[in-house]
Amino acid sequence: MADSKQLSSYRWVIEILLLLTLFAQTLTWLAPAPILIPITKDLHITLGAAGLIISIIALCIAIFSMAGAVVMEKLGVLGALLAGIWLMSLAEIMSGYSGSFPQLLFWRVLEGI
Repeated sequence: MADSKQLSSYRWVIEILLLLTLFAQTLTWLAPAPILIPITKDLHITLGAAGLIISIIALCIAIFSMAGAVVMEKLGVLGALLAGIWLMSLAEIMSGYSGSFPQLLFWRVLEGI
């Protein structure tokens, strides 16, 4: 076991940020589920396309996990975490202002990345 004198004092900050980020990511991933009917009516899409809005984030996570490791190597753990949080937050906010299905899908893909 590692000696506590060698461990970074920021490890708990990063741990808490990771936990909060995963919690926020899960909430935004599933956020459209309760309001799928109004979304389908406003955007004139089918329930299958509305399901894609929810599931696209999981697909992006699977695809971009390896790229995230490369980014983390370049930016460092905290830099990559902050860049990911900013990207996810911006995409979440912008997806609320989407007026069309392709635009909403784009922002949801950005959330997944």
